[in-house]
Amino acid sequence: MKPFPLSVLLTAVSLGACRATPPAERDRPEPPQVQRFRLRRCSPDDARQVFVALVGLPHPLRPFPAPPPPPPAGAAGVAGPGGKFGGVPGGPGPMPGGGFGGGRWARREGPSPTFAGDVGRSSLRAFLDLRTRSLVARGTAAELRLVADLVAALDDPPDKPLPAAKGLRAFRARHLEAEEMLEQLRELGADGACRIVALPGRKLLLAVGPEDALKHLEAVAKELDVPADEPEKGPGK
Repeated sequence: MKPFPLSVLLTAVSLGACRATPPAERDRPEPPQVQRFRLRRCSPDDARQVFVALVGLPHPLRPFPAPPPPPPAGAAGVAGPGGKFGGVPGGPGPMPGGGFGGGRWARREGPSPTFAGDVGRSSLRAFLDLRTRSLVARGTAAELRLVADLVAALDDPPDKPLPAAKGLRAFRARHLEAEEMLEQLRELGADGACRIVALPGRKLLLAVGPEDALKHLEAVAKELDVPADEPEKGPGK
């Protein structure tokens, strides 16, 4: 009787080990990973707004080190009721929206929606490291890829084309305000299954969702973002 080749024996042992592995172990999810993303151009405020609106974090995106608690209203050098600064009428008031980094996404007077669509939930956890101006995230490989794509879109220089990634689109409003374009997209129902956030200070919109819904959203956004005095195209032009 001829001995079995070593390769055949190894294959048999490997198949036997696979059959012996319980289904629960084979289907075990991948362990989460931790990654740091530097915010080289975008402000921590913009990063916070985008990630809370688009990623659906299961907890608030906290900054570290935490900012000191605001002094009581009416104290010396602190805005009091009626927008008075240290008792002087017309002084600056408190930062809207609880901002901590001087970002420009603070709400205007009255209601001003900043994102549209349903905000889902994920297992991703993150915080803002103000000391190193970065976002530290812990999640699956797919979740960290989304974080990397969002940071790349936020950090893109205004004079360069915005990056595109699967499941993500970034729009730079050239002739409209970002919030106005968002409202128009919502009025037309073009947001659909997408989640959208507007950054008014940068005239930037970011959206996540299925590819077919993002393609439709992109086409509608191009139709909306036109100059007021665009000449009409004649026949054959």
